[in-house]
Amino acid sequence: AVESFRTNSEKPKSRKPSSQSSIDIVAGGVKGGIYIYRDLLERLIQKERLAQTGRALDLSASLHHWHREAVSTVKWSLDGNYIISGGAETVLVLWQLDTSKKQFLPHLSSAIESLVVSAGGSSYALRLADNSAMVLSTSELKPTASIAGIQCRSRTRSRVPQPLPKTVDSSIAGKLEHAYSRLLRIPSAVNPLYPSQLLLAVSASQPIHSESVATNRVSFLQTFDFATTQHISRQALARTNTTALNIGPDGGKIGEPDVKYMRVSHDGQWLATVDEWRLPSKDLDFLSVDERAREEEQQKRQEVFLKFWSWNPEAKEWQLVTRVDSPHASTSVDGPGAGEVLTLATDPSALGFASLGEDGVVRVWRPKIRRRNGIEVRGKNAEGLISWHQHVIQLGNTSQQMKLAGASPRASIAWSEDGSLLAVSQQCSSADGHGVVHFIDAASGRIRQSRAGMYAGDLITMGIVDRYLIILSDQLSVWDMVDDELHFGLSLQSHRFSSQERAAATHLTVDQRHHTFALALPVTGNEKHKTGSEPGKRSQSQIAIFDPSEPTPLYTTLVPHMVTSLLPVSGSRGYIVLDSAAEVRILSPKSVPFVSNTAFAAGSTDSSVGLENVYGRGKTNADILKNDGNDLSDDESDVVTPQFASAEARPEIYDDEDAPVVSQQQLAGIFDVGSPFAMPPIDELFERVARLFAKKPRPLS
Repeated sequence: AVESFRTNSEKPKSRKPSSQSSIDIVAGGVKGGIYIYRDLLERLIQKERLAQTGRALDLSASLHHWHREAVSTVKWSLDGNYIISGGAETVLVLWQLDTSKKQFLPHLSSAIESLVVSAGGSSYALRLADNSAMVLSTSELKPTASIAGIQCRSRTRSRVPQPLPKTVDSSIAGKLEHAYSRLLRIPSAVNPLYPSQLLLAVSASQPIHSESVATNRVSFLQTFDFATTQHISRQALARTNTTALNIGPDGGKIGEPDVKYMRVSHDGQWLATVDEWRLPSKDLDFLSVDERAREEEQQKRQEVFLKFWSWNPEAKEWQLVTRVDSPHASTSVDGPGAGEVLTLATDPSALGFASLGEDGVVRVWRPKIRRRNGIEVRGKNAEGLISWHQHVIQLGNTSQQMKLAGASPRASIAWSEDGSLLAVSQQCSSADGHGVVHFIDAASGRIRQSRAGMYAGDLITMGIVDRYLIILSDQLSVWDMVDDELHFGLSLQSHRFSSQERAAATHLTVDQRHHTFALALPVTGNEKHKTGSEPGKRSQSQIAIFDPSEPTPLYTTLVPHMVTSLLPVSGSRGYIVLDSAAEVRILSPKSVPFVSNTAFAAGSTDSSVGLENVYGRGKTNADILKNDGNDLSDDESDVVTPQFASAEARPEIYDDEDAPVVSQQQLAGIFDVGSPFAMPPIDELFERVARLFAKKPRPLS
């Protein structure tokens, strides 16, 4: 099969009318061969003439072979003496046809997709598979320009279809057990040190086969500045095979680890990542008698790493400080084995992370100074070296329940704004309808309360904003933790998406500083969506921003592609939206100057405010896309600045000296009531304190 094709035409040297132009053709094959046909037009004419006399002419091409995989692009040089080729090996190859010598430019950042020779022949322009382009000088093969965009997984890129190559893990590629979550959830974070920089877990290259998009592993970290729309840096988070030999003895491609979670500490100095790698199932055929035994052997040999990275301001990159092998034990097999990490969260007020695995154990990770024989270990700059230790919290007999369930579990961890409370929930399977949430004292690690029935259906994620616990499952539940009651709830059930699709395409994020949260829900586009079909092609996402004290959203907008990441803007009001087309949108109030400095505007708001119209028997898809006059326009904001037409309409101004003065004895009379269990309810205490400050001050004349 031909993968790439190029012609080279030369004018005839003779001025005779019968002289024909010389046409040379070069073609790149799927198996790595390059075929060159010299003066093909003249040879075809000769073949016709010889055929009349009964003779034959051989039209076979000269074969050149170096590439291990398909030749993605091949071009002639301007003088016709060279051909330039490239492919998945990340190597640019120059072939000198007269001497059969080759020149290589290795170790490019990603696979080469296309190549263009400039009109003057002085430059080559390369388009790489990681959504970047590079211009090289033909004389020195040195880059003169480089442009890079967002390099995360994308479903909208138009590509020439190719046959799916043989891979080492081809046996599990057909299962796609986490296909939707891998496609529609991209590990991402915002660095508080640089609020305009977006951290994304990206792959070495975008796959050119639509069947392998969902199984494409992400093992690199890209830093992208969305304010200036510029690529900042790229580094590996796990072992990679981008430029090394990545073919096994049987000819299959060797898979890379996959980064599942990525979190940044509250001060932006530390990064925590979780990556997984499984041994190809075909390598275990000699140890297993059936599929179940093969899965157990895979689980025993699974690699799961929790890594802590420190920010190096001099090198402008993350440096690996600590790697924890198998942070959680496996419950699916007997004996030792690395268990799956179900969720990872960061402490918003102090340096720390929390992880929850399939073993039903919450591990709170905190830093400490390294010591050797009682002496502090210091680095080259006399700084104290850091290592990480854990505090273990067991959630009952969850591990045994998960072992009996035999299904893929789900879990979520939410930190309170001050870091004193952890809300943890773990669901063993879809049939587990208990909806239990554990409230844990982060300082002591004690479970203060375990409450059942707090959500229904499949758990997706949780978050805490002020006094409210937001739980996203088959419904949106907002619980008031002070009054211990359900504040409001919205049903999100839909027959248009399967449970797996909805869980992967639904996103929740909280902005604890400004007391709001954002929700992204999948909605179908104009074309009919069938359950089980590939998401991201015909589906869209509707985003709603809430104040947890009100059931009506402050703002809604419709994104034309599925949302793959939803994050709060660091240090400012607003949210960052990344979709399956690798496009970034900033949803922010108009009055916030941070947004006006960026090159992005808020998305379209042609959608219905009511979330009941997203699912169920509400408006049709066509009605959702229409503006019913209740939404905010692009020029409006979810924050309204008061404007007063006259001096009479202005609020009264008070002098601080007239404010009521509350003595310490008055407060002691409210709170000093004896033992803690004898204290009145919290709402009654609040009312008593409020009465002390309820004296209305005298307005200034």
